Amino acid sequence: MSTITTKRFINYNLVKSPRYNYNKLKPNTIDSLTNKPFEGTDMDYALRQFTGPKDYKGDYIYNKYYFPPVNNIPNYLQADLELGNPLRLKQTGEVLTFSRPETNEVEIGSIQKYINGNPVGRAISNESFVRSAYLKGVDKDTQVPRFLQPFPLNPYCKTNSLLSESLKNTIRKAIKDGEVDAGVISTKLSLKVNKINAVNRLLEAEEDLVERNLIDEDMESFAETMRGMLPVYDPMQTHKNSQIDVVLKNNGKDDLDELPLFKELEKSKFISIPEGNTFTNLDAANVLFLQPADKVIKSLKSKESETNEDELLEDRRFILGKKYVTDRFDFHFVDVKVGQVGKRYGQGNRANRKDKQYTYDMNGKMVYL
Repeated sequence: MSTITTKRFINYNLVKSPRYNYNKLKPNTIDSLTNKPFEGTDMDYALRQFTGPKDYKGDYIYNKYYFPPVNNIPNYLQADLELGNPLRLKQTGEVLTFSRPETNEVEIGSIQKYINGNPVGRAISNESFVRSAYLKGVDKDTQVPRFLQPFPLNPYCKTNSLLSESLKNTIRKAIKDGEVDAGVISTKLSLKVNKINAVNRLLEAEEDLVERNLIDEDMESFAETMRGMLPVYDPMQTHKNSQIDVVLKNNGKDDLDELPLFKELEKSKFISIPEGNTFTNLDAANVLFLQPADKVIKSLKSKESETNEDELLEDRRFILGKKYVTDRFDFHFVDVKVGQVGKRYGQGNRANRKDKQYTYDMNGKMVYL
């Protein structure tokens, strides 16, 4: 029995190499750690120059991206600013290089500042201008700060902010004690009502887990690590850096003037309009059975206390369905126990017959009579 094997050939012209300068692997290079020839390709050699050496624990102690941040400032890659040299001396911020990975030794290095591809000034041995450009840089088109952009080439992707622990506890206490309504909290903190209710529900679930001793040390450590990696929104606290404080406060706010997405708008609707007739936004609202935009915005801005839907549902015996002009019946949903329902109410025999009479509603949708 014969077998057929395929051999894949790599087109090295299509391999994406780093944009910054790096040393290439020379023949017969001996690795000082193993006393054997260096195993790997040019890309492996370049990766070792980027990651830096390991310590006795296996950690890349000189790489600024290896350890997660703890100051609520995201530490995203800044390859365009530092040209692929992320090695730093943690105590002083001095730039290091690892140009010869086979020696497993770092050297003092420098960073050159570039503007539009041209070198500016002299090379320096610290990352002061890199840090300044990362924290103070703002995209011209989107006005998104650089340290909130996970991808430098995509300024439209922005990192959202977490709510601080003290702010979440304050929201939970206010709603639990009945001191302030969710609508009032939403207006004061510039947060959407659904986010306020979500915080209340999540903290309620967390309290239940704490009572049942279901939160272990690993969960707490993971939560603390993730909390330090992402920006935090708290209008009642200020950051030590005034410029970053303004950015974080603006980043955490919700746009309360934004109209919510209704289910009626998820699908396209078509309607015939006589030639010469106008079709305004009020006509569109009537077709979609929605209120005009000005009324919706006023209702969102009002500080009137909103009714809690969950409490109302517990007191209701049944829920009435919305009846349209073309509907023949009023539907209501009654709470019943499983196993006690089996009889069908409403349309009688031959519900799936092909000769049923039908008409069209104002949206052009076929409706059975």
